[in-house]
Amino acid sequence: MFWHSFKYSLKTTLRDRVQMFWSFIFIILLGTLFRATFGNAYEKSELVYDIKVIAYIEDEFIMENVTTIIENITVDEAGEKKLFDITYADSMGEAEELMNESDEAGLLYSEDGVLKLKVKETGLEESILSSVVSQYHQIITVMKDIADQPAEVQAEVMAELMRDASENVEKSISDADMDSFGQYFFNLLTMGCLMAATAGVTFTIKNQANLSNLGARKNLGGAGTFARTFGGLAAIWLVLSIVTILAFGYLLIIGVDFGTRIPAVILTIIVGNLLGLSAGYFVGSIGKLSRSVKDSIAVLFSVFTCFLSGLMIMDMRMLIELNCPIINDINPAIWISDAFYSLVIYDTYDRYIQNMIIMTAFSLVCLVGGVILGRRKQYASI
Repeated sequence: MFWHSFKYSLKTTLRDRVQMFWSFIFIILLGTLFRATFGNAYEKSELVYDIKVIAYIEDEFIMENVTTIIENITVDEAGEKKLFDITYADSMGEAEELMNESDEAGLLYSEDGVLKLKVKETGLEESILSSVVSQYHQIITVMKDIADQPAEVQAEVMAELMRDASENVEKSISDADMDSFGQYFFNLLTMGCLMAATAGVTFTIKNQANLSNLGARKNLGGAGTFARTFGGLAAIWLVLSIVTILAFGYLLIIGVDFGTRIPAVILTIIVGNLLGLSAGYFVGSIGKLSRSVKDSIAVLFSVFTCFLSGLMIMDMRMLIELNCPIINDINPAIWISDAFYSLVIYDTYDRYIQNMIIMTAFSLVCLVGGVILGRRKQYASI
């Protein structure tokens, strides 16, 4: 009976247009919209590189050091993105004119053998430039302090100082470009998984004699409830996991970065669908509520938990963490999205495994609870 229920549920789930929309079409449509809207917004708004600087340096010694240190600072491991984009002027007047007429962060110039900085306003780029100039002065001070040391000592110290200054690159503990907008895609996949709750409710109602004619016929049959129930749930879980994984593959194709741990991401999608499906099964097994009420509870469960995790408002999770962190601790959407997040951010699997254990435990509790509630149903007349 298990396999008969499995095959029947497999066919009906594939024909369920509403569920295919939530698990596949919804992710593709909203993922495309997110990608088109955000694009490279993080790189443009949060990563700082190519800071425009004007320079007029008469002192040859300072000029040589600026070229060696400041001009070659990079912000990526490949060394392709320079921190500063320096334009050299032929005179101080030209430099000041260029600075006044453009959006350069500052003006580097030499005076009395000292590198100096002039800025028009105070901001992030100006602060970065100021800190680099301060670092330059520290290097020069150290070199003056060791001026009486042997040449090989000076060379060693100079090489170390230059290495520290010129290799000031952005390091990542993972292979993905983790940006704040990535949370939207994590939560999008999370909602796709949690919307499996509607399939769980639909399946459960079709097995209840008081809510559907199909349920009445099934209960009149001699098939075991356990085999019929879990055969159907297994088929739904398989179908929804596959279509969600296909939607995830589409997100990869359009350039969404989920890191390099793709098998773990796929496993998260599978367990996430189990969580959503089991929650829907539990809701469908509660009391004698009408189908519309149970469907509404399932949809509200998916949408509201994803809202709290940041699908609609990116900072929502942080606001809740600051004011009432227990809500995040018990939010299933947080468990799923945080599993995706941990795969990109952390170099270990500790946090990921913790989330997966919580998700699996929650799913088992819902399944057991649904079975207990379902076994207590008795019908005076069918």
